[in-house]
Amino acid sequence: MKCVYPASAGYHDEDEVSAFTQGKGVFTLHAPGLGTRLPKFSDKIGVLKPMVGPHGDQGTIYWVNNIMLYKQSKHPAEAKVFLEWWSEHEKDLWLKGRVTQLPVRKSFTADSYFQNNPETKFILDNYVPLGKTTATHSTQIFPKLNEIEGEGVMQTLMQNLLQGKGVDASVKAAAARVNSIMEE
Repeated sequence: MKCVYPASAGYHDEDEVSAFTQGKGVFTLHAPGLGTRLPKFSDKIGVLKPMVGPHGDQGTIYWVNNIMLYKQSKHPAEAKVFLEWWSEHEKDLWLKGRVTQLPVRKSFTADSYFQNNPETKFILDNYVPLGKTTATHSTQIFPKLNEIEGEGVMQTLMQNLLQGKGVDASVKAAAARVNSIMEE
């Protein structure tokens, strides 16, 4: 039985959200904060528990929105002072509804704003502890990671699986592409 709309494989964020809010889709893989982004639908949106793999394991991938300083900056000392200040005071971005992603600081996520939001609380309790980045096994950032993430290899893998394509063939294709990028 196939339950996935065939055109959804080519969907991007706005296509996916539009179909979801029009009732053309009842399940979507989305980043945290969808309920906040869609306040008219927030009472109809639920978050499923993390899926369990065939061997009983659980996991999920997450992306970190880094804030970086560059060595070649004309004012590195001032940039470090600003970045430290920014990092300590950015909680208002969430509290004022300017950001829907999750903060990195545990002290921020302890705030009632996050703890009293059932969607966010559920994600913090059930997904964040399982999450790993694409570069989990690397000891440092590497340029080819940008290509792996930017090209959407993992997104294509997920779309293939959701479209009902064979698991073995889909995983082999994704692994081949990742290996190809890493060898370039």
